[in-house]
Formats: sequence, C-alpha cells, structure tokens
Amino acid sequence: KDGRWYLIDEQGKKASDDTYEDIKLDLYGCYLQSGVIIAKENGRYRLYDENFKQKGDFSCDDIDICIGGGPIAFRQGEKWGYADLDGNIVAQPAFASAKSFSNGFAAVQSEQGLWGFVDDTFTLVIDYAYLDAHYFSGEETCMVSTTKNAYQILHFMFE
Repeated sequence: KDGRWYLIDEQGKKASDDTYEDIKLDLYGCYLQSGVIIAKENGRYRLYDENFKQKGDFSCDDIDICIGGGPIAFRQGEKWGYADLDGNIVAQPAFASAKSFSNGFAAVQSEQGLWGFVDDTFTLVIDYAYLDAHYFSGEETCMVSTTKNAYQILHFMFE
C-alpha cells in the first residue's frame, strides 16, 4: 500500500506496524525462503529471520531470491557475490551478474555478457556460453538460452 510492503493476517488486516520498500518473493510467491526474509529498507536489502529480526549486519544494493537454502547472490556496487543465510559473505562480489545457488550450482555472468555456472566452491564448471541461464533443478537440468528469444532445457552430467 502506498509503495510500501507489509504483512497481513488471514482476514487481510495489517499484522504489524513494520513496512518495507520491497520484500523479495520466491518462485512460488512466498516471502519466507528457507527461513529467511529478504527485505529492503532505507535503500538497502537485508536478511531477516521469520520474525523480521535482522540477521547480522549484512546489507547490499540488490539481491536475488533464496533457492533451497544455498548461497544467495547479492550486488554491491557494480559486482555480484554470494552470502549465506546468516548474512556472511561467502564469495566477494566479482561477477557482472549472478543468480542464487540451486541444487549445488549457480549461474554467473561474465563481463562479456555470457552466462556460465559455478559449483559450491565458486569454481567455473560450465563455461560462459549462454545468453541467459536460470536455476538448476534437482535433476541437473537448467533452462538456458543460446539464441535470442529461444530457451531450451539442458541436462548436464557431472562426475
């Protein structure tokens, strides 16, 4: 309401006096993602627990959603890095863009604008070859784009 986000109860009444500039919703429209709420206040995104108590002193300019409890991609300045669910930085911002980890992998973008994938050690395991990339499913599949306005689901096989 009026450009602010807040929680409502089952009857649609405001459940708290706290409001936020933005609250990130996951792929299913839920605000609680693996026990974390991602909300923006005073121009900065922060991590909160399920009671909206801020977790640590982490804040960032922009942030992706949380997928399955893996590290969350965040932007500080012009670069993207990763933080865990407690707000600890686990990979300093170094990518042109990034998506959060899903099923052990995360899409990252090179300075040339192509997407590849890193594993949980932040090692590039799938080269920068895609115009766009999404999140990994549990079956080691991921939707990627190799040509403009066309997507395909690829199955990657890892040793």
